[in-house]
Amino acid sequence: MKVYYICESCQDVFYEGKLGEEEGILSVDALCPDCVEELGHSGKEMSFTNHFYS
Repeated sequence: MKVYYICESCQDVFYEGKLGEEEGILSVDALCPDCVEELGHSGKEMSFTNHFYS
């Protein structure tokens, strides 16, 4: 399955990944590094907090 991370703020796809061998597409709302920096969180490490289970 192909995973697309879409920024909640600017709506750009900022990361693409793959999840398992199953077919399909999944989009995940998160904040891109540029928007995180713009919001003043540039000193903090950004991590994806979404968990996927198959």
